[in-house]
Amino acid sequence: MFDPSWVERSTKFGGKEAAFWGNAGSVYVVDFPITTAFGMRYTHGIGVYMAKKGDVPVFLKLLLTDEGYVQKEQRLRGIRGSIVFKKDAWNYVRQKMKSAQEDLLQRIGRW
Repeated sequence: MFDPSWVERSTKFGGKEAAFWGNAGSVYVVDFPITTAFGMRYTHGIGVYMAKKGDVPVFLKLLLTDEGYVQKEQRLRGIRGSIVFKKDAWNYVRQKMKSAQEDLLQRIGRW
């Protein structure tokens, strides 16, 4: 069953705001509760999901102590831009790939 409180704890960034996170197309930041302290220290969690069309999405989890959670915005600023999506879509010419494969097979020998 869907817990509607997740919506209240979620923030979505798109456009220029998402690009500021490392050229992402969209970014979701979610505060998620930790009901039992992880490692007897970490009582707060933040999930960061970054995606860009045509690229593999990235999901980060930050586990924070009470002291770390007070500095939540500083922690998030610290990871912005640490992962950067490429600006252009992958572009390759099939013939160049085939030629490179044949060249490699000639150099290492066919198995």
